[in-house]
Amino acid sequence: MKKQNISSFSRNGEVVDDKFAVKFKKPPAEYKGADKKGKWFELRLSDSTGEMTAKYWGRESHETDIIYESIGKGDVVHARGTVQEYPAGSRKFSISIDASKGELRKCEAGEYKVEDFVAKTDKDVNQMVSAVRDMLSGIKNFHPHSSRTSSSWRAS
Repeated sequence: MKKQNISSFSRNGEVVDDKFAVKFKKPPAEYKGADKKGKWFELRLSDSTGEMTAKYWGRESHETDIIYESIGKGDVVHARGTVQEYPAGSRKFSISIDASKGELRKCEAGEYKVEDFVAKTDKDVNQMVSAVRDMLSGIKNFHPHSSRTSSSWRAS
């Protein structure tokens, strides 16, 4: 069962440790920093409350490629990382997964419930169905059937 929802992530440095569905992924790219280098890739993760970008910062290129190839669109992954606001003060949050401290792996079917990843409504479903039925019952056919029969539509 999910413990965290994407819609609740709004604090820089907040720990993320849960399962999310993969909406899409971008190919790995090389990066170099002052104190580290490796490959990284981006995923768009979602659950029933929303979606958020996640960036996986790998160390070993080969290992990062293996993780990237193991995950596909529509898969559910377990992600452990931190929420980052970038740029600072922008209120734009993403999940940062550092290979040396975090985790990113594809989940097996028995590890999650599909309903945790399907959008839900807070509205009364029975009331919504009733409203649609009321609208449908008010529709009138303003174009009665033509007097032509189907045989009169033959090509010449």
